[in-house]
Amino acid sequence: MTDPNLQRWIDDPDFLYLSQDMDLILMSAFTPLQLCQLMRSPKLNDEKKSWVISALVEVVEHHVVQPDGETDQSLLEMIRETLNVCRALCLKTLPDLGVGNDEILASMIGSDQPNELEAIVRKRSFPT
Repeated sequence: MTDPNLQRWIDDPDFLYLSQDMDLILMSAFTPLQLCQLMRSPKLNDEKKSWVISALVEVVEHHVVQPDGETDQSLLEMIRETLNVCRALCLKTLPDLGVGNDEILASMIGSDQPNELEAIVRKRSFPT
């Protein structure tokens, strides 16, 4: 992470890093593991964790299902596990996500059918 404001965003509950693309900024600045760790951090309030949830959904959309059809199951399970730990906050976050990303999140926290999630991600990432 090279942006000192991101560290301040994490450390200071009152600091706002205003960007409509905060989820994409977080996805670019942190590894999926670091994003999962942020979700468990007591430093972040629910509003900031909602941005991390959105960043994790972006990771699922762009990195879990590959163009060749392969699925990174370990990454998928790590993110699914993390999101289900904070399921109530995920449900509150759903209405704020864009069309498609809400489907991905709902599938992550509500479905044990990986094929359903993979179909949703394929449809979003690799339209025919």
